[in-house]
Amino acid sequence: MTSKVCDVVCKVTKPFVNVALKIENRAVRKTGALQGVVAEQVAVHDAAGTDAAQASTRRFVLEQQSLINYRVARFFHEARYVANGEYFKDYDYKQFIIDARMVTKMIVLYLLAYIFARGTFFPPIKPDSPYVESLKTKTNPNY
Repeated sequence: MTSKVCDVVCKVTKPFVNVALKIENRAVRKTGALQGVVAEQVAVHDAAGTDAAQASTRRFVLEQQSLINYRVARFFHEARYVANGEYFKDYDYKQFIIDARMVTKMIVLYLLAYIFARGTFFPPIKPDSPYVESLKTKTNPNY
């Protein structure tokens, strides 16, 4: 490359390189500030030359697989707790607000899934609809 091209490339990439260096320096500083079990695990993996993040992910997946039965049993325990009426013994307005927030989140998640799955929240056009004729020449408003 010519020196002019090198100068242009250096000027264009310099901000990106500076940002990358700041990110790296912050990560190194935060890694040096680790304490406790995490710091010990990172030191062990550094000494062995392995990746601590990969081992942590593998350990997390194995722990979650072993906890599936616990979660199923816990679900049925909580379902019995609600079905027996224990949940509503000390029910107050604060608990109602928490439950209302949960129901609202469930409705929003359902609507988002519905919209993303179908691409619209409008109902499908029926074959005898007056809009069918326009579909021959125009774009379908449902898609």
